[in-house]
Amino acid sequence: MECPAGSSGALIDEGEIEFIDDADATAVPADVLWSALKGLQTTVLILGAQEEGLSIGQRFKPASELREHYRLMCRVPKAGSYAMPVELRDCRAQVDLGPTRPLLKDA
Repeated sequence: MECPAGSSGALIDEGEIEFIDDADATAVPADVLWSALKGLQTTVLILGAQEEGLSIGQRFKPASELREHYRLMCRVPKAGSYAMPVELRDCRAQVDLGPTRPLLKDA
């Protein structure tokens, strides 16, 4: 899911995920990739909820506004590896111009 048309969102933080497998350095199983990205997005949403002072129960169901604020975006992997650049973007219609601190580095 991308940011709404006409908005690229505000870059909050960026990083890189590396999948290393000595047996086959040119591929990663789809289920491993999906699980890793889903887990990272969930972690980012939990950290974002904590940052905003929201209560987190056993069954964490983030509101759509929180999902728009803390959206993990994947870019094209680097050539010759399976290092996937990722960005955390705020895709809300109006960007909060207040100070932010990197969330991915805290994870």
